[in-house]
Amino acid sequence: MARYKYEATKHPQIKKYEDATGRTRYTVRYRKPDGRQTDKTGFGTLKSAQDWLASTDVSKSSGKFIAASAGRVTVGELAGPWLAHKKAIRKRSSYDALDGAWRTHVEPRWGSVRIANVRVTDVRAWIGELAEGRSATVVIRCAGVLGGMLDGAVDDGLLAKNPARGLELPKKVRKARRRYLTAEEVEDVAKAAAQTAPMYRLVVLLLAYTGLRWGEMAALTTMSVSPLRNRLEVWQSVTVRGSDWITGTTKGDEARSVPVPSSLMKELEQLMLKRSPGELLFPAPRTSSYLRTPNKASLSTAGKKIKPKWWEKALDECELPYMSPHDLRHTAASLAISAGANVKALQRMLGHESASVTLDTYADLFDDDLDAVGDALEEYRRTHNLPTPSSATG
Repeated sequence: MARYKYEATKHPQIKKYEDATGRTRYTVRYRKPDGRQTDKTGFGTLKSAQDWLASTDVSKSSGKFIAASAGRVTVGELAGPWLAHKKAIRKRSSYDALDGAWRTHVEPRWGSVRIANVRVTDVRAWIGELAEGRSATVVIRCAGVLGGMLDGAVDDGLLAKNPARGLELPKKVRKARRRYLTAEEVEDVAKAAAQTAPMYRLVVLLLAYTGLRWGEMAALTTMSVSPLRNRLEVWQSVTVRGSDWITGTTKGDEARSVPVPSSLMKELEQLMLKRSPGELLFPAPRTSSYLRTPNKASLSTAGKKIKPKWWEKALDECELPYMSPHDLRHTAASLAISAGANVKALQRMLGHESASVTLDTYADLFDDDLDAVGDALEEYRRTHNLPTPSSATG
């Protein structure tokens, strides 16, 4: 400011000067919310300077004032603290997904961008570009990472509004129809799986009749079994990352008690006799570590399967198309509903956050309930002697 010659105006906080080109400009002297004085220069007219000062006074009094310098912070500078917080409160698997989304998709585009330069239209265009080659899950996660970081900037008074929130995102669509095995098919697959190792028979039956997730089943120990109640106490789960096993709580972080058919409980009791206290119920045959999910075998150039795992071999022997072991969880839901389980009981068994999640997930299994509603309404009309269409028109 020292290189210009300033002249007073009728407003005590506004002065006039000539810039390097000789044009008249105005500068405003004002205080930030923290009490420090600063200047805002470059106004072309006295009125524009007065209007800006008036709006600034209003924003300061309402707590919405954002200094121009605040927007110079880059998205990358927000990333470190945000990710550190997520690492402290999230499960390892959840945090790894966020960190991967940041490094792979968010940082290359936004890491060096000043937060003041993040525009809604640019974020919307970026989401569209991601959606062209990535799944809805990945796009939603990436948008959430950027939005979460900018939420912090809003909370700290660096941004007035988050440009990454309130945007339309792609919806997750289940591509294939969910598959359910019948009780007979479950028995056939379990019998075929036992040909690889006897333990696999009980693994298949347990997944199909309890709805446990694979990681929950793999983490079961002798301490998880309650024979007197015919229950499994499920409080932990395991996931694999490369060569490392990550142990943690179940999805939703809530322990639950899962009912087990008494015939299967008898088999679990026999299995417990072969295990030491606290030992895994289903250790991997060779390593005695956690049992890995049997993934689908890859194909050779000739189109033949390369070393199919025990699960796939069992399905092939039963002449059933391939399905993930996780699909046995859906089979458990189907068998439970067929046996008369209500939505609330099914929710507790599967460990869903709410009954609405269970209904949304397995709406197709409740189609028969609609028929029951129609039958019940017809019975109501009959017992109340309401006229039928033929008698009403006759």
